Amino acid sequence: MAYLTVRIKETPGHTTEVLPSEERVTVGRASSASLTIKHDSISREHCAFIRSENGWSVEDLGSANGTRVNSTTISECTPLKERDIIKIGKARLTFHRGRPSKKKAGDEIAINDADDQSMRQVGPDDPSQAMPCHHCGTWLSISHRLPGDRIHCPRCDHSNVVPVLIIEEHAAEASSE
Repeated sequence: MAYLTVRIKETPGHTTEVLPSEERVTVGRASSASLTIKHDSISREHCAFIRSENGWSVEDLGSANGTRVNSTTISECTPLKERDIIKIGKARLTFHRGRPSKKKAGDEIAINDADDQSMRQVGPDDPSQAMPCHHCGTWLSISHRLPGDRIHCPRCDHSNVVPVLIIEEHAAEASSE
């Protein structure tokens, strides 16, 4: 099983889309696409995700704006690995193996604040792929970041470090599939 975190540039929020069990999943703005993303920068049938015994890959379907994996424009079927970012038009699709995490009421996980080495509790209603700025509390996306990466808060410019425990929680769920 795999899923995508879908973000549209200059649009707040994101959605999570589980890739169907089909071997080929088309993405585009047409209603006939397996995964429809309604945005003018995306072709009717923009790209396709292909599932094989080796895992998932993506290919461009002759789209007007092209398909990029991380920073490389692709021209052939390209294998995907955890947290690869697929750019189609103004959409950013982050690839994840496994199932999206579903926190249950009452679940809490501790994250390590690398700036002062204290432990903090993150509640069940907090976003699973985000962390608060340690200085002002603004939520920062960590869905495609690695443990130890630095993130500068756009609000207060405080430097934050992606904690290890949140990332490991998602990796453990993906490896148990």
